[in-house]
Amino acid sequence: MKFSLIMATVGRENEVIAFLKSLKQQSYKDFELIIVDQNDTDFLRPIVEVYKEAFCIKHIRYSKKGLSLARNRGLQEAEGQIIAFPDDDCLYSNGLLLNVCRFFEKETKVDAISVAWHDAISGNRIKNFGKREGVINRLNIWTQVSSITLFIKHHVFHHIKGFDETLGVGPHSKWKGAEDKDFPLRLLDAGFTMHYVPHIIVYHPAPVLLTKDLTQQQKKELIRKTFIYSAAAGYVMKNHQYSLIIKLGTIAIGIAKTVLSILQFKPFLVRIRIASIIGRLHGFLN
Repeated sequence: MKFSLIMATVGRENEVIAFLKSLKQQSYKDFELIIVDQNDTDFLRPIVEVYKEAFCIKHIRYSKKGLSLARNRGLQEAEGQIIAFPDDDCLYSNGLLLNVCRFFEKETKVDAISVAWHDAISGNRIKNFGKREGVINRLNIWTQVSSITLFIKHHVFHHIKGFDETLGVGPHSKWKGAEDKDFPLRLLDAGFTMHYVPHIIVYHPAPVLLTKDLTQQQKKELIRKTFIYSAAAGYVMKNHQYSLIIKLGTIAIGIAKTVLSILQFKPFLVRIRIASIIGRLHGFLN
């Protein structure tokens, strides 16, 4: 069972080296790494040449900027039976590929899995990713799936197009996020099955922590990103025809979190919560 690991990258070097090291340490060797390199210069070339001696790497220079664009470009080159989309600052835990392979060999009717996301620095599990294995559905997909945690059988891509290029980080996309929810939702809508498998772990830096050490500029940027991603999430919920009750429920949860932050005297967190609510409403209405 061969893996195709499609990694879009721009602006990172040390993180890419760290990920390549984690791949070199995998006990399971039947995989290819497809690097979709969106950097303006070819500074990754010498690094790629070193690691090509250890495993198969396809290095694609790609001038267009955008996460979904790059991943779709990588899909054109994929030859594996299992497709994954690691970020360029991911780390794969030892034995990850072997454990994914064993899962699919045992659960032959499952078309895709999402594994657990742990913080690359602390090693702690990201809180939304639970400890219990189970079936992914249209509700828990929002808390137990990220693009970096997905491993998908190749035949799925014969029926579903790749990532929606109007979604995700990049100058050409209208909505700067939620591509990692839209694609698995389309997978489920097409009748494919997906499981959450928490004993298999991908390491990736946790979302920016809300700490008092943030500068005013960092706080403004985090509020902006919160609005942008929440708007994209709202748009995806609307596009996938979530019921009014569910959409209102997400707003009600946001309001409850805002009230709690007010009671806890956390003014910056209040601003984050409000940005999330406004963003979600913006996505619902556009």
